[in-house]
Amino acid sequence: MRTDRLRVPGVAALMLLLLAGCTGGSASSAETGSVPPVAQKIMDRTPYAAARWSWSFRDLDSGEELADRDVSVMTLTGSTAKLFSVGTALDVLGPDFTYQTPVYADGDVARGTLNGDLVLKASGDIAMGGRGAVDGRVDFTTMDHSNANELGNAELTPEDPLAGLGYLAGQVKKAGISRILGDVLIDDRLWNPYEPQAGPVSPIMINDNLIDLTATPGPEGEPASVEMRPHTDLFSIRNEVTTSAVGGETAISVSGGKRDAIVVSGSIAADSGPVVQVFRVPDPARFARGLFIESLRRAGVQVDADPTGPNDVAALPSAYNADPVVTLASPPFSEYARLILKVSYNTGANSVVCLLALDAGSKDCPDGLATIASRLETAGIKDSEFVLSDGAGADPSSITPDAMVRWLTWVHGRKWADTLRDALPVLGVDGSLAHVAQDTAAKGKVWAKTGTSGALSGGTGYLLVSTKALSGYMRTADGREVVFALYVNGAIFPSPGEGLLQVSDDVARVAAAFQEAL
Repeated sequence: MRTDRLRVPGVAALMLLLLAGCTGGSASSAETGSVPPVAQKIMDRTPYAAARWSWSFRDLDSGEELADRDVSVMTLTGSTAKLFSVGTALDVLGPDFTYQTPVYADGDVARGTLNGDLVLKASGDIAMGGRGAVDGRVDFTTMDHSNANELGNAELTPEDPLAGLGYLAGQVKKAGISRILGDVLIDDRLWNPYEPQAGPVSPIMINDNLIDLTATPGPEGEPASVEMRPHTDLFSIRNEVTTSAVGGETAISVSGGKRDAIVVSGSIAADSGPVVQVFRVPDPARFARGLFIESLRRAGVQVDADPTGPNDVAALPSAYNADPVVTLASPPFSEYARLILKVSYNTGANSVVCLLALDAGSKDCPDGLATIASRLETAGIKDSEFVLSDGAGADPSSITPDAMVRWLTWVHGRKWADTLRDALPVLGVDGSLAHVAQDTAAKGKVWAKTGTSGALSGGTGYLLVSTKALSGYMRTADGREVVFALYVNGAIFPSPGEGLLQVSDDVARVAAAFQEAL
């Protein structure tokens, strides 16, 4: 399990894995620099009795090592590996890179009628005009819907997730196409199928290929209401959610039923606020095709094709010889970097690997990892100091604290350094650090990526935190700029949900203690 959120009420999201690389306490640690008393008090707590803490805090300008412990020992990265994928993309593609998603008319247009197919050629744009991207930005919330089912809830951005398709449909109409006799197709051949540990990565993504389902309680004992977003006729909802008593249980599950039905079941307390869960669509291209047809019809374009039909890949042209009817241009990649790092968006980070593979001339996404490895080596990091599994930080992605600090120091010297730093969560303010260490003097002075890897122990139900990580930059009270990497391996908690809350806050407070003491 990898999550960078602050609460996971259920244990279904915790995958069984081996607890790796954990040695006891500080007795065997190689260490320089003193440990702030507040940090030591946290590390002395029972959950960390058998854990290993490691860190490196270094002056960003002089390179002076201010405090370190076990800096050369490998540790799982968790989602701090997104610093590598996003950083490499900023270096290779640039902060101003944009996705260009064209729509082609594959046939002749006569008197407003397209005698052929309309084809949307996927570009890998993970927003596709949603999250406010059609207006030049990429919005996010502290608890993003991409992990709603693991978190137990999420906060939806207010923008229309179909805004991009709506723009394209309107432009098709303005271009003089009022009827399509052929099919509407999605060309998702940009890269070969890619399914890392966090799930499949498609070149076409509408609403992150999710259907949001918001349950709202009714009177006790009565059915709850369930609202779907985006609104579409492609799926139907079978609502089996009941309203429990005030203070009662809230536990909602989502599954696929027959004939494109989505089954939402469970209970929600009568005094609960709305609860968001999501359904991951099984066929992103078919989903996008149907939504595009519905958008075209809303724009006044007559489409004869059935929106619930399949996406006929065999009917796609081998090449596009004419100019596109319309193209959707995305905001700059700097906006996508913020989304990926602020909310720790796994699919977004893995799509970056695919973009890097394409830039290197390959349609096989894992080939993009070679580009990331090359940049790590350019930063002076040896092959023996890191392991890359994907772009999101899936186990066994690993790094040494010293190597992470060297990477971040190298980043600091790049012309896009401020772009990455501004994309990082801010302690006590936003992203995956919004709700931790808010009462410390370090609030607003630490910019860092979180990372988590955990496991549920069979038989005991205890949560084993293989890694909780925090890596980035901080500014001390006297204005010193510090680069740091902080990890704890092998913490053990009797309650999974409470354990994830506690370890997240504890690691943030250890970092805050160093920020105040250095």
